[in-house]
Amino acid sequence: MQGYILLWRKLFETSFYKDSQTLHLAIHLLLKANYVDKKMLFNGHELIVKRGQHLTGRNILANETGVNSSSVHRRLTILKNVGFIDIKSNNKFSIITICNYNEYQVTDNKIEQQIEHQLNIKRTSSEQPANTPKELNKENKENKEKANDEPRRSMANGFKTTATGILLFLNEKVQRNYQPVKVNIDFIIHRLEEGATPKQCRQVIVRKARDWLNDPKMTQYLRPATLFNKTKFAQYVGELVSIPEEELT
Repeated sequence: MQGYILLWRKLFETSFYKDSQTLHLAIHLLLKANYVDKKMLFNGHELIVKRGQHLTGRNILANETGVNSSSVHRRLTILKNVGFIDIKSNNKFSIITICNYNEYQVTDNKIEQQIEHQLNIKRTSSEQPANTPKELNKENKENKEKANDEPRRSMANGFKTTATGILLFLNEKVQRNYQPVKVNIDFIIHRLEEGATPKQCRQVIVRKARDWLNDPKMTQYLRPATLFNKTKFAQYVGELVSIPEEELT
């Protein structure tokens, strides 16, 4: 493939920026997405894969990125849940659409227009009267408060992304469909904030799935509210023994 994409610094602000595999997959999809509409033949039928779309499959993405297939599935779900992509699938392939592709992958003419617009803003600003000391103090205070809040927001977003991945892992191991809503992921986020590692969370899920999945009385407790309850989670971590790495992915 030739050419380039525009990689905007807004990626820093996404909830998945600190999840290296999700970020890797997001950038890979940006690189693979069509820059213009393309026609292709599949099983004798003509398909149009539009600008900002990519026709692929989970195993293909795993081979291209080096991320294992089950992790690709979880990361695609995360990207879909946060509104980065949309996915239309059948039993042959998936068409992945980059949301807001046209807004960020602009043409050369639009880039020139944006640069000219920014220059006009700067020229206009230079003609404005200087701020008074009182206004400068207020602006400095607001900037300082914003800077102090930024690390907290970044950390909270990182925990949310990690917690969503752990919840999807739980769904996969216990055949459930818990949604990444506040009532579910807050239990996981609180344990991460207290110092639990993602690996410990997955180990607890694997251990309890072994113990309870086939137990009619206990299987109902394979849920975030029980597994990541503050007191119970500490007890479950204390019960952990060595679990093979392949079971944690």
